[in-house]
Amino acid sequence: CECCRIAIAPRGPENIAILWRQVFGEDVRDHAIAELTPSGKTLTTNRASYDQWHINACPHHGPTMIQSSLSDDYHMSWFTNGDLNQGIYYARYSFDNEISADIFQVDSQPGAGHPFLSEHNEKLHLVWKGFNGRETLLNLITSEDDGATWSEPTTLLKTDKGSDHPFLIQNSDSLFLSWHSDEFGYVLLDVSENIRRLSNNEN
Repeated sequence: CECCRIAIAPRGPENIAILWRQVFGEDVRDHAIAELTPSGKTLTTNRASYDQWHINACPHHGPTMIQSSLSDDYHMSWFTNGDLNQGIYYARYSFDNEISADIFQVDSQPGAGHPFLSEHNEKLHLVWKGFNGRETLLNLITSEDDGATWSEPTTLLKTDKGSDHPFLIQNSDSLFLSWHSDEFGYVLLDVSENIRRLSNNEN
């Protein structure tokens, strides 16, 4: 799919894994995953999602992917509006078994989109844009068992103005949300600190 972003992650000491929205048949735009060498040779290519999204146009909605620090698997998240699945999904892909497992529907509501994954201190974080009918919500879920189970969503920020897609960036100490909106301008938010604050407020 020409316009959807491609997700890239390390694969061993030299190779890379890439995840992209592939056109299967005439108009099914699901996802494929491959391993490439530094010279560009493709070692393996497999289908990564089975949503059966029939659309004769680019959705402009690429996936996100990171390598697990606890296993040889790859964490993936994507948006689809297929015949089989609709909304934002998560799955863990194994190159050894050539399958996607622990498939989980993150958000089924209209307007949800643009997920982004990150891992910090062996804890997975998944942020995405949701919509409640009036406002855009920046929602976050976390997993402490390599994607097998996930927390309930936490809303980090919300706006009824225009906004960009969210990203997660990190250093050795902290994980940050990077986001721009017409209401707040550019925001760099300490995710871990805000999760603790929101949790304390709920208690």
